[in-house]
Amino acid sequence: KQLRLMSGGAAQGLVGALKAGFEQAHGCSIQGEFGAVGLMRDRLLAGEPSDLMILSQTLIDQLMQQGHLVAGSARPLDRG
Repeated sequence: KQLRLMSGGAAQGLVGALKAGFEQAHGCSIQGEFGAVGLMRDRLLAGEPSDLMILSQTLIDQLMQQGHLVAGSARPLDRG
């Protein structure tokens, strides 16, 4: 199994720090794509598949309102 992730570049360090533990615990690999949040939005809108998006709250809200993300699925990042 593979989890496809598109994320703003600011979260790359966090994803990298959690990746090995997540992959071991869940038996799937993370394929991460990182860059400017606007670029990640554009890639999603162009039809590129993604299982998980890490973007600004504003972009998440817009994409949800437009029906591009599953309504009610957004969660804040929290290590607590």
